[in-house]
Amino acid sequence: MFEQDWETLPGEYFEWYKRIINDTEAVNNQDNDNDEVLYSAMSMVAVGPNSCTVTCPTCHTVVSTRTVKQTTSRTHMWACILCIFTCCLCAICPYCCDCFKVTNHYCPRCNAFLGTYDH
Repeated sequence: MFEQDWETLPGEYFEWYKRIINDTEAVNNQDNDNDEVLYSAMSMVAVGPNSCTVTCPTCHTVVSTRTVKQTTSRTHMWACILCIFTCCLCAICPYCCDCFKVTNHYCPRCNAFLGTYDH
């Protein structure tokens, strides 16, 4: 079920995917009385719009997250809407304002993706 070429995954998801597979295999190798297959998933960290202090699920270190603002398809949609219904100069507003972007949180120590805050 989990057979996939790990090298084809993007860099930030490679370690996350590898950890889920290892955790799942460790849980599935335990003795179960009722022969159920158990799956465990790495818990996502609750994050906000600014850097926050969390325990990284990958390296188990208490860190202050590194944040990166990133445009999404919603940012481009708002730019198109502003371009159509107003002047074209207003179309750059979504790219200048952080409220039209998502905030991705990463561990500064191991660069693991920790979560996304969507405004």
